[in-house]
Amino acid sequence: MNASHPLCTHVRLATSEVGEVAVCTECGVVNIVLPFMTLRVPEENFPELAGMLSTAQAELLARSDQKSPEPPTQSDAKREPRLH
Repeated sequence: MNASHPLCTHVRLATSEVGEVAVCTECGVVNIVLPFMTLRVPEENFPELAGMLSTAQAELLARSDQKSPEPPTQSDAKREPRLH
């Protein structure tokens, strides 16, 4: 509930094993509910937050792609190691 809207009505927007996202139809606050916390974001700021999280996810994926090189081939195993 919100002090300015004691009768908040939440509509669930999405749910997963991680938590859920709901919005109050009265005050417009988006609630991101996780197991140990709830993040309340004004509806007008939610698109920016979602974009930031998408960008962070893309960066994590790019980093994990860089960290997992192709397995060595037989020809790679025969080469002498290069010193840097």
